[in-house]
Amino acid sequence: MDALCLQSLVSCVFFVAVAVSTGQLTVPHQLPFYGAVLWLVLLATGGGWGLYLVNLKLSGATRISSLLYLVPPTTMVFAFLLFGETIGALAAVGMLVCALAVLLITARPGGAKTRISLRCDNGGTTMAG
Repeated sequence: MDALCLQSLVSCVFFVAVAVSTGQLTVPHQLPFYGAVLWLVLLATGGGWGLYLVNLKLSGATRISSLLYLVPPTTMVFAFLLFGETIGALAAVGMLVCALAVLLITARPGGAKTRISLRCDNGGTTMAG
């Protein structure tokens, strides 16, 4: 959370400085602007990071980080469906390579999550790993 806060703060200072130095520090008075800002702040940033952090806690860093490789193929599919963008043969091969890599990283032997139990020598509580 500290890194996300610092990244957001540095970005804010940078972009405000650029806007002030170029004389473009104005807010549009059109309603769609405020809808776009709400979308970016609440859903895209807050929802995206929130979902990432929850899944990170539940599934672990390797599994969740590997899923980030599915972002470009997913964006490509949405661009195809929403905007009519074409998907070339090389792009389709790239999507398959990404999907296969993520499948290999996230697949567990035997299809079940391996559990390891550890107990302290002094008879303390059991920890699941």
